[in-house]
Amino acid sequence: MAKVPFTKLGLVKNTEVRDFEYNNNTIEVKQYLPIDEKVGVIARAVDAAASADTLDYIDSNKVDVFLKLEIVYAYTNLSFTEKQKSEATKTYDLLEGSGFFKELWGYMEQEEIDALFDGAKRALEDKVAYDRSLYAIAQVLTNDYNGLAFDAESIKSDISNPDNLNILRDVLTKLG
Repeated sequence: MAKVPFTKLGLVKNTEVRDFEYNNNTIEVKQYLPIDEKVGVIARAVDAAASADTLDYIDSNKVDVFLKLEIVYAYTNLSFTEKQKSEATKTYDLLEGSGFFKELWGYMEQEEIDALFDGAKRALEDKVAYDRSLYAIAQVLTNDYNGLAFDAESIKSDISNPDNLNILRDVLTKLG
């Protein structure tokens, strides 16, 4: 079988932009985003949802909220103030409640939308799996007890110290 050089394919990245009118404004919508940018959109959405939660889990609904906002930021020509970005749920409610998202989805390739939502779902699953991993637990313990020496001689000599016993109980509790 004869090899065909990749450069001979004449591939050109999709830079198409579609326009639609919304409340007397022309909204430009990219039809394709390079993979590095898609990964960034997904990562920012998952990270924002994780930062917004004070609980020990990430609400997948919040991931959807932040993902939709990140899609608007990355795929359209809309600009937002820092306050609008910092008040993400209010901004989301305005975009959702006004029907803007529904209109936007009509001007995007379904394959792009599906890739982003599927990617966010996988990223969330990966983050949850990582956060529950032994490595992540070890990182938390390392960060929590960074100044504590865990070599055998040090533990042996300090075992009689009640503070060290409390720390040891805390570590064992965290490990389950």
